[in-house]
Amino acid sequence: MRERHRQVRSGHGRQEDGGEFAVGVHNATDFLHPATAVRASVAAEPLHQGRTQQLWQVIIADSDSGKALARGQVPLQNVPLPA
Repeated sequence: MRERHRQVRSGHGRQEDGGEFAVGVHNATDFLHPATAVRASVAAEPLHQGRTQQLWQVIIADSDSGKALARGQVPLQNVPLPA
């Protein structure tokens, strides 16, 4: 879920801006609390968006309590769209 949310936000913006899409370089996730049968919310925040690279932080939280369940950072490489 975290990876998909990040892909939608980062990839969409780059396509509109410069004919590029973002490819994940590394995925580091810290699982903070276990959860079963909860509604989760996802918040993705760009920490850096440069010409060739991006760095995103993603927090997944329990929607009811607001308690963070997992957090991750994903560096991305911006690559041109195929011709």
